[in-house]
Amino acid sequence: MISQKPNEPLSISVEKLGLNEDGDYIPYSLDAFEELAQREYRVVRIVGLQTLRAGYKVDSKQGKQYEEVMSYLVKALPMVAAGMVEGQEGTRVLRINLVVAPTELHSDGFDAAFNGPWNMHVIASPEDRRTPWTGDGLVRDDEKFKRFALMHLATTAGIWNGLQVSPFELVNLEDAKKGNFWLSRVFVNAILTDGLSRRVAAKVVDGIASSSTDIYDSKLGIAIPGTELIPDDLVDQYIDWMVAQVFSIEAGVLGFSRPAADSPPPQESWYEWTQIKSFLIFTWDKLKVIPWWMWVFIRRGIGRKMTATFQGNDGLAQVGIGQNDPMDARDRILANKLVEILTVQAAARNSLNAPLRGNSAKTTPKLWASIRRLVFGMLDGSDLKEFGIEPKEGRVPVFARTGQIIANPAETIEVPEILQERLGASYIKLAEASASSAIARKLSDGVSSTRSRIETIENELAQMQQGGF
Repeated sequence: MISQKPNEPLSISVEKLGLNEDGDYIPYSLDAFEELAQREYRVVRIVGLQTLRAGYKVDSKQGKQYEEVMSYLVKALPMVAAGMVEGQEGTRVLRINLVVAPTELHSDGFDAAFNGPWNMHVIASPEDRRTPWTGDGLVRDDEKFKRFALMHLATTAGIWNGLQVSPFELVNLEDAKKGNFWLSRVFVNAILTDGLSRRVAAKVVDGIASSSTDIYDSKLGIAIPGTELIPDDLVDQYIDWMVAQVFSIEAGVLGFSRPAADSPPPQESWYEWTQIKSFLIFTWDKLKVIPWWMWVFIRRGIGRKMTATFQGNDGLAQVGIGQNDPMDARDRILANKLVEILTVQAAARNSLNAPLRGNSAKTTPKLWASIRRLVFGMLDGSDLKEFGIEPKEGRVPVFARTGQIIANPAETIEVPEILQERLGASYIKLAEASASSAIARKLSDGVSSTRSRIETIENELAQMQQGGF
């Protein structure tokens, strides 16, 4: 919108749509001169679009308005002169007069459309062909003519999404002189914008990959048919459900299976005389060795006395029989079991004291394929009937963004307050944390310290139990 109050400079404003803090679209006004004063621009393009039709008469007021706008902009901007050397700053102003007309329109009476201080006049070729070797569909004054004009305007002004450079910026200052005429061909515009759709698609895919960007824009109503977004207050419940599903895949191969407790052996059934016989045998076994142990006791006493008298505690020989009893079969079984327990305990302690490292992963032929189907199905709405997801009213639940279920390595996470002093940081990047040996060492030290505290508590509990508490 162009307006001017008495005794005031020209005002150029535009109405745009933007997003507020809540993500809602709101209209706002932007003043062209204020925008130019806030930012530095290397190139400012002024494009005047004139569509010529049969019976159309060039509006002289519009031409004067173009000239007035260009005059104010030229005065307001730091201009680039043709003789400026490299390194000097300034803003180049391209004043382009774009003229669009249908096929077979005669040029009589349209000379006024080319008046004004334009750097160049761009005439849109009245043709409709995809390549130089295809036929001409001709340009007619119909509904398609508006799109034809906008296509040339977008290319000339450099306002394509993904291709924000005008081809006429490639023209140097010397060649961009007043009065030059340029012909804009349709197939040339197609070449200039070649790959535009791929770049836009890549931009969309990059946005989808962002963990903080919604895959579906609920405010615009963009979503895959047959899906509904999971409300924010139900996200945690669905994540818990997904975790439970993952641990139930392949008969719970990822879960912890507690070993079954050994049941006590069944009691034997004895007759009365069997018990009396067993007791008599036990008693006889003990009584018959009493003389032997008395003899061993006397021999050991004499041996200790003679060893202390004649050899000394550090002497070369020991007099008499051995002073230590050999272990019986049951003692050997208990001793071997104790050695096994101590070996397992030592291995566990070494594992706790070792630096953190990636654990080996369990896998089966279907495990990870099922996990992938579950994760991506909760993002794109694909069939998850094997996990119990059935459409309700023809729709299945999906997450709005990947960050709700997949951690982004590029993101920064907040360290819990209890660990901030130990790690020396309140925020950590996931990618840096996985490759940081310092953080791994600090976490390992924390595990060792926690293990020591647990052992201390266990010892205190054991002492309390021995004391009769």
